[in-house]
Amino acid sequence: MIQNHSSAGIAQNPLLPAVFVGMKLYREIFSRHSPTEIKEYTVSKIGKKYFYLEENDRYAIGKETMKYVDKVYGQSNFQLYLTKQEILHNGEIRVLFDKIRKAFDCSYNRSNYTLEQLREASKVLGLS
Repeated sequence: MIQNHSSAGIAQNPLLPAVFVGMKLYREIFSRHSPTEIKEYTVSKIGKKYFYLEENDRYAIGKETMKYVDKVYGQSNFQLYLTKQEILHNGEIRVLFDKIRKAFDCSYNRSNYTLEQLREASKVLGLS
């Protein structure tokens, strides 16, 4: 976890550390035809509500959310993370959730599971 290195730009959200100039942040870049890429960015400027990146200072990123929300085009929205590991964990969560959803989706598997298996899965997932 990153410590408060600077008193400038302390985020209002107590869950996020202070954003400071020179801080490294990470973004997941999605592409239809190639694997997901994790790109590193450096904070270049900090304002009252937003901070900016060296690589592209036209994006005003919310200090409290670490998100950029394009008010005109939704496809430009993105989230920054403190570590690459956060992105990898989120990716694994998406994959596992999709596998579980497909396993219990009626269109994929109608009766591949016994009642006992379903009870056990329900218990493990805390659904009982």
